[in-house]
Amino acid sequence: MLVFLSRVVVPLALGLCSLTLAPGASAQNTAGVFGPKVNPDTRLVEYRTAFVPGEDGGDDRYAHRLNGALSLDTRRMVRLVVQGSDRGGPDGFDFDYVQAELFWEVSDEAASQWQTGFRFDARLANGDRPEQIGVNWTNQFRLSDRLSARAIALSTAQFGDNAADGVLLAGRASLNYRLDNGYSLILESFNALGSTDDFGPDDRSQQVGPRLTGTLDSGWTWSLGALFGLNDSTPDNDLRLWFGRHF
Repeated sequence: MLVFLSRVVVPLALGLCSLTLAPGASAQNTAGVFGPKVNPDTRLVEYRTAFVPGEDGGDDRYAHRLNGALSLDTRRMVRLVVQGSDRGGPDGFDFDYVQAELFWEVSDEAASQWQTGFRFDARLANGDRPEQIGVNWTNQFRLSDRLSARAIALSTAQFGDNAADGVLLAGRASLNYRLDNGYSLILESFNALGSTDDFGPDDRSQQVGPRLTGTLDSGWTWSLGALFGLNDSTPDNDLRLWFGRHF
């Protein structure tokens, strides 16, 4: 197992991680390292918040996100995401975007060691923010009864007056260790690589950090985590709290 992890899974995860971060995820990051598996019974409402403390005299920044997810069958799930943020200064809280997502699991239903799928996104943004569409490839690897890894490659095209040139590329990866009593400990990585017109890791956001998840009574779930910036282009600290309810 250690040989498989060191020679196959870790290089693949790091390689995919080098390919992708959603635009804007470097501050108040409410994103996750989502997997390919579709649960046919999914009916979920989730609230997420992220907090970036002010640095060098700057303002504190907050983001608030609401998700609603519904599975269509054993292979497909739809999700609606609404997000707003407070970036400090006189403007206060502002609506950012609404995004529709389609998850599509494509691996064999009997697959256990490697599962793969896609997520297709369409975003309508507020104000002078650009609209965008995205195609994302997500993979999950079972390393043991308790340990699994995920690696995602994301690609995004923007539209509008302030759209970025080319296709934006980013990558996410995670290691998930399942503890007892419904808890999981996760190590997550988010890395941006610019666009096809300006490719490379220089001055791109890079974050890594832990997250602890658990379950409560009556279908409630929670998640508490932190991300730490790895360069000057990323905030030093990004604190995250999620609550969800399965119906």
